[in-house]
Amino acid sequence: MIPFRITTFFACLILFLTIGYSQSIIINEIYNSSSNDEWIELLVVQDGLDIRGWDIRDFSSSGTAQTPLVFTTNSIWSNLKSGTLIVVARSENTFSEDLDPGDFTLTIKSNNASYFSGNVFLIAGTSEAVQLRNASQTHIFGVSWGSGNLNSIPQPKTHFSGSSTSSTVTAFKGDAVSQLTDTANWARNSSSITRGTGNTTANTAWINSLRARPEGSGSVSLTPL
Repeated sequence: MIPFRITTFFACLILFLTIGYSQSIIINEIYNSSSNDEWIELLVVQDGLDIRGWDIRDFSSSGTAQTPLVFTTNSIWSNLKSGTLIVVARSENTFSEDLDPGDFTLTIKSNNASYFSGNVFLIAGTSEAVQLRNASQTHIFGVSWGSGNLNSIPQPKTHFSGSSTSSTVTAFKGDAVSQLTDTANWARNSSSITRGTGNTTANTAWINSLRARPEGSGSVSLTPL
């Protein structure tokens, strides 16, 4: 008979791995502006993901949770393809929106009421936490920095001890969700801004692999039926 403590250990290990490395969507890049034209880039990992009712919640520099920005019930959020990059941008940004997910990229501004409701994020340089939650307000993944937000969000997350420099990005360099919580796999205070594309060669290859479809897959419609 296998001792109870051993079976309990393995059960906990499996649960940890399931929780730690099962992110269906991640934060791939955060732009901290010297003004208010900030944005957050998300990467869809799970094919066919439905994020209606999910939200992006940020925290003040002292660690107070803010009212979140919520994804509406718009059908664009109901069946996202793996490898899709979603740039959620504050309205102050001058670049145009991209509302066609067919090319695996979306750029939508936070004041577009068809796609978002609630409170837009404002990235703080001294200390910040950005959290992704599902429709049940369950934590999915987060990025934080500074002492004021050391314990604002639970695992899985990546936390940086220092502050964020204005007009730079915090960007994931890796090619697997298992690498997310290791700060060594992130570019910090980087001036290499890659909005809507991969952040590194490895990150780009991962995104492309998520987008790949076996030959013959997909759908087709015939007219007349």
